[in-house]
Amino acid sequence: MYRTFTICILVCHSFLLAQTTLQQEIDKMIQPIIEYKWNVGVVVGVYQKDKEDVVLSYGFSDKTTQQKTNVQTVFEIASISKAFTGILLSKMILENKLAMDDTIDKFIDIDSEVGKITLQHLVTHTSGLPSLPTNITPKDIDNPYTSYTDENILDFLRKYKLTRKPGKQYQYSNLGVGLLGKILQIQAKKSYESMVKEEICQPLSMSHTAITKDKKWQVAVGHDLDLTPVPFWDWPVLQGAGSLHSNVKDGLRFIKENIAAHHAQPKTTLQQALVKSHKTLRHVSGKLKIGTAWHKLGEDVVWHNGGSGGFRSFLGFNPQREIGIIVLTNTANSLDYVGFNILNFLSGEKMQEVVVRKTAEVDPKIFSSYLGTYKLGMLKIQISQNNDKLMVKIADQPAYRIYPETETKFFWKIVNAQLEFVKNKEGNVNKIILHQFGRQMPAVRIK
Repeated sequence: MYRTFTICILVCHSFLLAQTTLQQEIDKMIQPIIEYKWNVGVVVGVYQKDKEDVVLSYGFSDKTTQQKTNVQTVFEIASISKAFTGILLSKMILENKLAMDDTIDKFIDIDSEVGKITLQHLVTHTSGLPSLPTNITPKDIDNPYTSYTDENILDFLRKYKLTRKPGKQYQYSNLGVGLLGKILQIQAKKSYESMVKEEICQPLSMSHTAITKDKKWQVAVGHDLDLTPVPFWDWPVLQGAGSLHSNVKDGLRFIKENIAAHHAQPKTTLQQALVKSHKTLRHVSGKLKIGTAWHKLGEDVVWHNGGSGGFRSFLGFNPQREIGIIVLTNTANSLDYVGFNILNFLSGEKMQEVVVRKTAEVDPKIFSSYLGTYKLGMLKIQISQNNDKLMVKIADQPAYRIYPETETKFFWKIVNAQLEFVKNKEGNVNKIILHQFGRQMPAVRIK
């Protein structure tokens, strides 16, 4: 009896220590992100088989009201919606309602090469269709899809000329998976939201995952990189690409069920569909592969991320190790690296150190001495000012804001890169140094 009691104490102590260590490691990553104002709010959920779920909440779901994030906070999950679209497709194939080699023109009247694109091409981003249809002209740039209609997408598909053969090359396409969602609706004679709820969410007891936000939900307010509140995105047409909302509680449930499906015997049709959606359909590059909408790292980690105007999301799991992670934030600053870092830690690897840079308070008047054009090899780098913001445009890329770390050192939030302004002996800025990928790349001022 004494021996059994001693063993129990040791096991319980070990479990608590492991959970405490995990929380400490996650705290070290997330707390500076909130403190240094990179993100307004973050919720992290961790699943490990035979262990209690870990849910950690940081910051605010609404910084105006100071409402804190919690396990119930609902976020836009954006492109994680594509994983749901892939599962619906897998289930309809198992039910003999669809086939991977079905072509678009079986469902939509398109008399062109676009009509010969298959469902497999759409779900693996190999259709040859662009990321977005070129005839999107948003009436509201902060809600870009809201005015796009069925007529618009049909007009685009009938006129578009493919630049490469379907199946030849991977190119991520919101249009492709959004179109797939539309085809599923046509075949099922149901709305996309109804299919997601009836075929996935209700069987898996996910009560806070939907397109339509319930008035009773605590819904987070989205923010751009400057932490300015931005509106939600509405998806009247391309819903299968990014229309869903969810919370960490449902996300953990989703992870558990995706993992459990691999080990269930016998399997329900939904469990078969979950497993089917994870299977590799195509190699992308390096270790990156793609299944039925899901991305994969090797054959171990199944994952997807999402991003909208004011939200970022990450969900990943390892079915063999039976571990999973979901990271939700109401800011347009990606935390994918947090998700991968935690998955690696749960797999026995050391947590990678994350450097979070603090924005310094500087007088915007100093920016005038930095403005101009700099040359890095064949590239031209243009420095401009937009009110109190310093902007950088490299070659034909859009201009992005850089944030001051000191009066002469700045950093991007969208990429891990820094820019340093260098003065000559006369005190005038005559060059910049771009710090990225461990390299220091000087650019001389030419204008």
